[in-house]
Amino acid sequence: MADLVDAAMKLEAVVKKYLEEDKILKFVISKMEPLFRKIYDGQVPPQRMFEQVRDAYEDTFERYDDLEEAFDMLVDAYDEAHLQQIRDSVGGQFVEHVQQKWKERTCPICGAKEWTVPNCLFELREFSGGKLVIGGGMSVYSVVPVICEPCGYSVFFSATRAGLVKASIEWPRLPPA
Repeated sequence: MADLVDAAMKLEAVVKKYLEEDKILKFVISKMEPLFRKIYDGQVPPQRMFEQVRDAYEDTFERYDDLEEAFDMLVDAYDEAHLQQIRDSVGGQFVEHVQQKWKERTCPICGAKEWTVPNCLFELREFSGGKLVIGGGMSVYSVVPVICEPCGYSVFFSATRAGLVKASIEWPRLPPA
């Protein structure tokens, strides 16, 4: 979190440096203040806050190299802080599993590379003709969804294979392709 605060402070300082030259930046900094406030309060703000700032003021960022560089540093620090939040909530073991197994994390639907992970596990239940059956030998598959932030496309990882839960059943394996 300290890196995120440092990056936010650097970006804020760079923006303020140009305030006298570029009146648009006064508006930019006013839109960024909620972002800074959350960071300084020890929170990791939602990714969409960064995206909205980047999209709305892309032309302004491109005019000043050090401003763009400082914003990119903030986004990198955010990514690390967000990753740490996931590690803390779902567990570092899952994050490591995903990083090790899923090398190219580009969404096949929209091409984005921003993914979120809920801080809990989910269950997929065996289909029983549309009836909810509790117990009775029904199989339940525990998963952790990884969700594309912009479009919502979801990838499910086995919580068992990631080492988050122990499986009580063995399923047959397909032969290698």
